[in-house]
Amino acid sequence: MLSEKYRPQNLADVVGRDDIVESLVKYKKSKSIPNILMIGPAGTGKTTLAKLWIKYLHGESYKLNAMELNSSDENSIEVVRTKIKEFVIKKSLGSNYPKIVFLDEADRMSLASQGALKKIMESYDAKFILCANSDNIDAPIKSRCVVYRFNDLKDEDIEQRLKYIIEHENLEVSDKDINKIIKNASGDMRQAINLLQSVNGGIELSEEITNYKLLDLNIKDFEDKILYKYEAKKIIEKLFNEVIKAKKYDKISALATADYRVSLQTIKTLQVLDAFMQVKGE
Repeated sequence: MLSEKYRPQNLADVVGRDDIVESLVKYKKSKSIPNILMIGPAGTGKTTLAKLWIKYLHGESYKLNAMELNSSDENSIEVVRTKIKEFVIKKSLGSNYPKIVFLDEADRMSLASQGALKKIMESYDAKFILCANSDNIDAPIKSRCVVYRFNDLKDEDIEQRLKYIIEHENLEVSDKDINKIIKNASGDMRQAINLLQSVNGGIELSEEITNYKLLDLNIKDFEDKILYKYEAKKIIEKLFNEVIKAKKYDKISALATADYRVSLQTIKTLQVLDAFMQVKGE
């Protein structure tokens, strides 16, 4: 999907967050790395910026020095007490900066898990980046973080990125359609890019999966014939095409979320099944 293809690759590519990027760069230069909490609606760039910051901080050794978890999938207190603790107990490797634990959708963590997380934050040198769609973060954790708030992106920032994609993909999109996309995206960059893709006919797929009409399948047939037989990305792309053809534009965001979560190496079949059920309205 275009939203993944054109995800920013470095801090310089980030649109509409100059003040936050500048602040993060200063922290690296000062070698005083804080815990960070990024709060804002979906599609405003929190996760992308968090990942780019980790790579900027640790360079080529970032994979050795960063742990990434999606709190909607791994929100149990045992994950905090075992998985995270085992990671932070050791010093960073090949880097002068502390290890980073990145918790996406941190507002989905239980209060017990947040309490255990607070104790780890107090006890070890590792630093934490938490991304949240809401303020549902325990006050003691919030007080230990530099908080960045991500408001909806400005229309001109979304327009700039859309025109960049249109140019590089050789798309034919009128100014009228661009304005409609921006209006319907409501400050959500990911939604804007998905809408851009929708006005250009969707995605090319292999012939094998095109033999099915997924929206006509019930859940059992979807699981038996599709879920465990095709790549998660291909299934999401096929659903995307069918949603566009059926003009069910309100379902695009569910597929975009599933596509993003699959890219995080979460439990892919569960993400695809959840997206299918949302699209079907079941």
